[in-house]
Amino acid sequence: MIRMFVLVLIVMAVQAVLADERINQVHHFGGDTLYCTQADGCWLVNMQGETLWEVSQATIDDALATACETGTSGYIEAGMGTYGPSTIGVSCYLGYDPSLKLIGYDEWGKVNTMMFPTTYEPVYAPNNAEPMPVPTRRPR
Repeated sequence: MIRMFVLVLIVMAVQAVLADERINQVHHFGGDTLYCTQADGCWLVNMQGETLWEVSQATIDDALATACETGTSGYIEAGMGTYGPSTIGVSCYLGYDPSLKLIGYDEWGKVNTMMFPTTYEPVYAPNNAEPMPVPTRRPR
C-alpha cells in the first residue's frame, strides 16, 4: 500500500514539473526548453529562465508557406542554445501534415532533434508500455 502511494506521488510530481506547456516534454536539449504559441511563434529558454532566441509566428508562417508551395522542407536559423546553434526545420511534403522540427545540442555535444505539429502541442514519450500480465494463480 505504501509503495503504491509513493508511486502515485512520484507520478504526480513528474506531471507537475512537465505541466508548463513546453513543446519538448521528453526530448533533451541540455536543459533548454521550447515554447510556442500561435500568437507569438517559438522561443527557447535556458534553465535559468532566460530567453535565448525567438522566432516570430510570421517568420514560421512564411517558411511553411514556401515549403508547402514547393512540397519540400527548409530551415529557419533560430539562434544559439546553451550548448550550440539551434534551428527550426519546416516540412510540407505532399500527403503529410506540415510539421516543424527543433534541432539543437545537449551538454554532451550530441545533436538532438524533435518533430512537432504546427498546432504546437507538446511532444510526449510514445506509449509503448505493454499491459501487465494477469496472474493465473495467487503466490504463496
